[in-house]
Amino acid sequence: MLAKRFEDILHKLGMAGLEHPLFYHAPVGIRFEIGGEEPIYLDRSAAKLRTNPAYVQRALNRAAAIYRALPAVPDLLRIDGYPDEEPAESLLTVIRQRMGLPVPNEQLPAIELDEDGNTHAQVQFYWDLSGITFQREQLLQEIILGDIGGWRGFVSSVYLTGPGPFLYHLYDDRGLDVLGSSRELLLPLYHQFHGWILEYNLEQIDRVFTADQPQRQKFTIDGRRFSSMAGFYDEVERVFTFGLDRKIGRNLNAFNDILRGGFGRHEYGQPIHIQWLAYEKSVRNLGKETMDTIVEIILDTDHSGHDCTLERL
Repeated sequence: MLAKRFEDILHKLGMAGLEHPLFYHAPVGIRFEIGGEEPIYLDRSAAKLRTNPAYVQRALNRAAAIYRALPAVPDLLRIDGYPDEEPAESLLTVIRQRMGLPVPNEQLPAIELDEDGNTHAQVQFYWDLSGITFQREQLLQEIILGDIGGWRGFVSSVYLTGPGPFLYHLYDDRGLDVLGSSRELLLPLYHQFHGWILEYNLEQIDRVFTADQPQRQKFTIDGRRFSSMAGFYDEVERVFTFGLDRKIGRNLNAFNDILRGGFGRHEYGQPIHIQWLAYEKSVRNLGKETMDTIVEIILDTDHSGHDCTLERL
């Protein structure tokens, strides 16, 4: 049963149950801020508020980037509804229409206890994502819009889990929680998106993810300095072998070798951290497919032998 599987995942995450805010009830988690600095509405003096597309797009870009960087592809989706507010069948119809989802694999009635001790009727819908496709970014956008002019049915009610295990919970336009069964599972997210961590919780999260960690030598790749692969290799040479009078091969295998260490400014096997300035410019210049390959090499997804983290700025 998917409901039982979801409950087992919560226990592996160190939680007795699904209790909000999720971040404060799990031993290992990261709380990200996704709402941008742009105004939420275009004109607050207008009779009818209009949501600012730039604000929505900024939040969606962050939520989607974190989703793509999860430890694995989510394979279980749970969406909660409240029949007292809208009948379960009509609620499910709206969910399926908006997301292009099939009939859920499981539908379970439940009782939810809120923070004040009051009970509410609830229905839990579960989908096994391993055999279906759905409009992932549309779902994220619907959640973001829910509190600022959209349909509220997805706000704080959507949970995505995957192997590890981990749980991804975008709760509204302001932020999202990612919970993990271990610190090591979420370390790549912590390093890659450190600049997006909610400042209020930053000190607490830093304590969890930096305790007893090896000191990483930092290198900065500046995307403003190049616009082609030839320029990228020149930048890699400048960053990793500066002052050593050493040339590197002009291919990604050579880049992978330099990350292992022993050929440049860090020792073989030494943990390193890369800050990539103007990352989005590099995506535009080099192409998304090429950049995805470079990121895979940096994060060592095939376990070729180096310990490297990445922060995209």
